[in-house]
Amino acid sequence: MVDRIYQAAFDSAIDTETSLKLMGFQGQSGPSTAALSSIKQYGLIEGRDQAIKVTPLAVRILHPSNDEEKSSGLREAASNPRFYADIEKQFGGRIPGDQVLKSQLVRSHGFNPNGADDFIRVLKENRAFMEMPERIEDGHTTEREDSTPQPALSSSRPLHNSVRMTSPQLGSIGEESLRFRVSPECVVSIFFSGPVSRHAIEKSIQYLELAKENYSDPPDD
Repeated sequence: MVDRIYQAAFDSAIDTETSLKLMGFQGQSGPSTAALSSIKQYGLIEGRDQAIKVTPLAVRILHPSNDEEKSSGLREAASNPRFYADIEKQFGGRIPGDQVLKSQLVRSHGFNPNGADDFIRVLKENRAFMEMPERIEDGHTTEREDSTPQPALSSSRPLHNSVRMTSPQLGSIGEESLRFRVSPECVVSIFFSGPVSRHAIEKSIQYLELAKENYSDPPDD
């Protein structure tokens, strides 16, 4: 959505209505306003009313000079939402169980039950992204200097090309991930949050099948 705004207006200020239409919405509505607010919380756009504009952080992510710049930009964006930090601070830097957190969101922060479920899912995905290795070089992961050792994931398999590969247990609940190399330059990470089932894996395969139509193979040397 931010890229669509940037492609049309670069970093110039435009009005809210135009911004929403560039993002793919018909105009102002509950979903479009929520999307705009979310992008602002991540620090990717700024301003209001007649002066919405893409931030320098978003430009660094969209058009980085190298992979490290994009990676650091994404991590900066992921750490921007204050409410995520407030929730973790409330629970001593950790994320409580879903039932406890959902109750807190509904009773103390005015969430409806469905909104609370969505927030918990995004919060977990956001935290998992922040805990991923900074980058991968020559098949080896490089951790951020301030990262702390993470507990080993369940069902670990032997390393493949020096990249951790874990497999989800069907029906398990929690956070599971698959990580494997598909080419010398490309490593795939798939993150599961919640119950892992054959249906969930089959749906993931279907989405990947659809997504590949948006990409082309590199030209032969």
